[in-house]
Amino acid sequence: MPKLSEKTIVLLVILFSVCFVSLLWFLNQKNSVGIPSSIGCTEEVKICPDSSTVGRSGINCEFTPCLESSTNSNISDWKTYQQNYFNFRYPPDFVSQPEQRYDDRYQQDFFDSQNEYVLSIVEYPNFNQKTSKPYVDEDEFIGLNYPQDKLIIGNRIGTKVCPRAGCEDMFDVIFSTDIKKSFYALSLQVGNHNQLVPEEELKKGKQVFTKILSTFKFTKQ
Repeated sequence: MPKLSEKTIVLLVILFSVCFVSLLWFLNQKNSVGIPSSIGCTEEVKICPDSSTVGRSGINCEFTPCLESSTNSNISDWKTYQQNYFNFRYPPDFVSQPEQRYDDRYQQDFFDSQNEYVLSIVEYPNFNQKTSKPYVDEDEFIGLNYPQDKLIIGNRIGTKVCPRAGCEDMFDVIFSTDIKKSFYALSLQVGNHNQLVPEEELKKGKQVFTKILSTFKFTKQ
């Protein structure tokens, strides 16, 4: 095998050095100019019109587009609940009950004709009686000592408390407006709270609730 000349060896060393430096430069640009090697998006979910949910993904952590569906056309006969700051739609066989005002909350319930569900919207004043100050956020208001799932309601982030141990048959979301004068809880109770609800009924109830959430709109922030 013929020996490499000194000139050839020098050229190979220079070529290797150039390639190595170029590789280092590329890796540095990738991490500093905006081509992240890994993406860590927040974990809240968005409710789609067909009652499915999508999360954030991609470099910009945008919500994955909802699949096109004709499901939303099925709500053309749904009723509308209107409040000062928001509105949402609910199934036509749900009947609103008399408004209830308590010392610590205002509550509006809706019963369906088959007595399968109770839909409720509850308003709580933003006032912590222990500190005599407003609550900082939904997590402090809820008061649980472990993280809660987040989801998009309207154009805001809400906190999902149920289902969990003790409220396996309920779906809900806690949210507030920008002015944070009150916290609101929108919930759907499935079946009789004192009886075990079959899994199939819970699945159906979740679809009803997420479909209601998909119609939610803030009229004022």
